[in-house]
Amino acid sequence: MARVLIGCEAEAPAGALIDAVVLGARLEAAGHAVTYAAADPAGLAQLAGGAIATPILPAPSVLYAASARARAAVVGGLGDLMALAGYESAPRLIALARSWAALLDLAAPDVVVGLDAPVLWLAAAARRPTMAVGDRFTLPPVEVATRVRLSPDLPPVASIADMLANANAALDAIGGAKLAALDDILGRCAVVVHGPAQLDPYLALRGGLPSSTIGAAPAAAFPPVRGALAAALDARCPEIDNVVVALCGLGDIRIDAFVAGGSATMDRFLAATPGLRAHGDVASWLAALPGTGAVLHHGVGAIAARALIGGLPQLVLPWRSGQRLVGETLVALGCGVVEGPGAPVEQLVETFRGIAGDGARYVAARHHAERVALAPPVDAADAVVAEVARLAMAAR
Repeated sequence: MARVLIGCEAEAPAGALIDAVVLGARLEAAGHAVTYAAADPAGLAQLAGGAIATPILPAPSVLYAASARARAAVVGGLGDLMALAGYESAPRLIALARSWAALLDLAAPDVVVGLDAPVLWLAAAARRPTMAVGDRFTLPPVEVATRVRLSPDLPPVASIADMLANANAALDAIGGAKLAALDDILGRCAVVVHGPAQLDPYLALRGGLPSSTIGAAPAAAFPPVRGALAAALDARCPEIDNVVVALCGLGDIRIDAFVAGGSATMDRFLAATPGLRAHGDVASWLAALPGTGAVLHHGVGAIAARALIGGLPQLVLPWRSGQRLVGETLVALGCGVVEGPGAPVEQLVETFRGIAGDGARYVAARHHAERVALAPPVDAADAVVAEVARLAMAAR
């Protein structure tokens, strides 16, 4: 048995929290003792729906992890994600690394599993065996991790040289060995990448990595249930009220909805809407996917992967840097639509109705699900559990 810390950071996508819940359950089933650390402990607890019995430690975070310029930027790769997580500023990164180091000393894990957590990868790998886990959007091939850009026409949020200097300053502060290159952050970790190959923007560089999911892949239901939607929303979206009002105005369309971080007032509003079933946790909502016909979400990689494998059209409502890339990938595959969450309510209602009965995107979604089924996705959680056992054994 090993003591395992699963950590997520403030800038981690919602999919990382979903994966944290699944991985934690699998690691506990394998006999490991799991501790969680998240920038939003209450949000992680809500996603888990009571499945996490141990206290969730508050992960190091700052009120704003990057400058206003960085937050407004379109993410063009892992380097930009790292800048948003704190690498853009040496004082911020040093403070975050010191806080993670203190938390690791307190929790004393044998192995650290960081989900889309570049500051944790930096701080933890200097002290303990560490795994870097992420989807195909957030984890490029290790050998070119911070140097390859998905949007080469856009300037980077911060320079690689500056972020390397900041990372080494943070390592100096916690007694870690310096990096020769920024890519070495991942080189010091055991890396597990998951997701369907069709959603990999780095596929040409990645090679033959098989499609995978964290947890069991959902079964594709054919034909999809017309006139039924599944919506996974985030209350942190600035236009969330706009989206919820539009969702509740669909009337004759059956809806399975989950709102992460939603207020009690919002929950009551959803519960009072005819034809809408509000789910209190993400596991319950994911279990409802096979009985629906299309999926609404904000551009969450973990949800996009499950919906693609399940043969479901998707409507993406991006509000954070990086989410639009998920939506644009689905549009290019022919099974997705992108709409701004701040669009007029009437326009959102029309778009929601459209995705619920879009024959062309149903056909495209089914095509991609059938392609995935030719080589069924492996469960990446198995790889994480095996690697945790190996790292813990090697550290003894």
